[in-house]
Amino acid sequence: MRLVRWAVLASVAVIVCGAAYSFRNEVAHKLGLSGTANAAEQGSSSPAASAQPQGRRGRANPAGAVPVVTVTVTAKPMPILVEAVGTVQAIASIQIKPRLDSQIMKVLVEEGALVKEGDMLFELDQRSLKAQLAQIEAQIRKDQAQVAQTKRDSSRSEDLLGKGAATVVARDTNMTLQKAAEAQLESDEAMRTNILTQLSFTEIKAPVSGRIGSIPNKAGTIKSTLWTGGVDIRYQPQPNLTGVLSLNPDFSQVESAITDINFNYNKKFLADNRPFFQEGSAYFGKNTSYFYSNDVPNFDYGAKLFTRTTGYQLGALVTRAPEARTDYAVNVQREIDSTHKIGGIVVGTDQSAYRNTLAAINAEGRETSGLIYGFDGALTRTAGAPGDGSYVQGTLGWQRDFWTAYLFGSQYTTNFFPADGLLDADLPDTRGVTGYLSYSRDFGVGPIREMTGSATWKVRDTGDGDLQRNYAYVGGTIEFRNEIRLGLFWTGGQYRPVGSVPGAWSTTINHDHYLTASADFNTRSSRLGYGVSCSSGSAGGGPYDYCNLYGWTRPTATTFVNVSLERANSFGRTEQYVVSAGWDITPRHGLYTRYIWNDGSQLRVAYTFHVSERMDFFAVLNTQPGLPTQLSAKLVVTLP
Repeated sequence: MRLVRWAVLASVAVIVCGAAYSFRNEVAHKLGLSGTANAAEQGSSSPAASAQPQGRRGRANPAGAVPVVTVTVTAKPMPILVEAVGTVQAIASIQIKPRLDSQIMKVLVEEGALVKEGDMLFELDQRSLKAQLAQIEAQIRKDQAQVAQTKRDSSRSEDLLGKGAATVVARDTNMTLQKAAEAQLESDEAMRTNILTQLSFTEIKAPVSGRIGSIPNKAGTIKSTLWTGGVDIRYQPQPNLTGVLSLNPDFSQVESAITDINFNYNKKFLADNRPFFQEGSAYFGKNTSYFYSNDVPNFDYGAKLFTRTTGYQLGALVTRAPEARTDYAVNVQREIDSTHKIGGIVVGTDQSAYRNTLAAINAEGRETSGLIYGFDGALTRTAGAPGDGSYVQGTLGWQRDFWTAYLFGSQYTTNFFPADGLLDADLPDTRGVTGYLSYSRDFGVGPIREMTGSATWKVRDTGDGDLQRNYAYVGGTIEFRNEIRLGLFWTGGQYRPVGSVPGAWSTTINHDHYLTASADFNTRSSRLGYGVSCSSGSAGGGPYDYCNLYGWTRPTATTFVNVSLERANSFGRTEQYVVSAGWDITPRHGLYTRYIWNDGSQLRVAYTFHVSERMDFFAVLNTQPGLPTQLSAKLVVTLP
């Protein structure tokens, strides 16, 4: 058995070795040893074979010779193309912003255009500034005539003094008037330079050479309709505590276009119809020379709080407007009892040009004898512009039965500057007193139903002791039993206008005097009323005429219409027509409109919807000349 086993194994070994020898080339090829096998088999000693580099463990490279192709080397551009999605950004860019708030009249370049430094890009509206320039140039011609006249007077008085026909006082007075006239001329020339500078800002030029990017604002109307929206969130945990957070809150108010075209030397008061400032306005004081909400621009967001507790009243608000402007006001009143109180207010604004803060205190009281007294004092501090000044006023009065009498005394320093207050421009650098006496009585029976009368006398001097004004107002009204009220008033006195800056007073003293007559009809009606008021005389150094026709009606309990037609002649003719109407469609829905014409047509249409007890919706459409039509929407939510 053992011999058989060895014989079988020997036969298998012979077969395997024979098969391996027969398939040696295929096996060598699969193992990468074909070159070696062929060389060994053929006994080749060619240079190509012997020159092959040695592989791992000293074996020759099995790949054999590598064929190569040779070409002549030349220099030429190598194209590179990469297709991808990305953003191209300039190495340096400059954002063009106007230095004036004005309408774009012309766009003189196109997007992507190449421009050089100094090329004109945009042109803003210049009409208002050109009108101001024409006005100040006319004033300069007037100043030049006054300077020439005062020089002649000074020369004449100097000659007469040398001949013994004039006094030294007369000569000095004429020289003082000459210097004052020259100072006024310099002030107005500086104002002209300022207006010319403003005019230069209406031409926007390229600051550097380059390529124009995107132009978001085009000439004229930017969009046919401008949509805006806002949200008010109210928190009123109890009736005497309210908090409000407003986001993009205020609509463009067409009411701001309504102006009092009647003559006045100073900026006139306008009611602020923006909802944010209407609600709780009484908590921020009655003195608009401290805080006048119209001076706060439309803002991006704001917050306010007003509350009343036992003996205390608090109002606070803060707003944030474009150009990084912040305005705030905090007013606190302490009611000692029903007839005595003290308080204080802080108002501030932080703007790019300056930072201004006002702090004021006040106290007032009334005694059972009829005696009335009060005190106001304020300080302003300003960084970046003149505005560090003070103001103080004392009040003493008496009120009894049908009579009221007051005496006010006040003083303003030259640089008293409440930036967010409505302060008459002719008050800084003055001191003076005002006396007031009035009578009012409702007779109840007889042909005369009510009679009123008042007299006011104002005297103020400048800081140098010159007369600033000596003015009187006298008049009264009589209402008859047939619901007709007639009124007659006289205004007159001397007035010295202020120059372009506080403390720069004109050398001219105007002698104003005009008479005002009025008539009102249906004075006690709840359905219809109308009237007329007209003034005529001299004011501001020239002829003055003014007339106002007005009327109102309530055809039904849910509708009303108001109409006012005004015309004034004072250094030119001015007209204004205002029509307002409203309809309370249901207790939850209302529609209101106002049309104004003074220098173009302006229209406002408002819709209100009382969604629920804690939610109200408002929509307002405004159209104004030269501005895009604006459609605004607001949702007011009151938190529980």
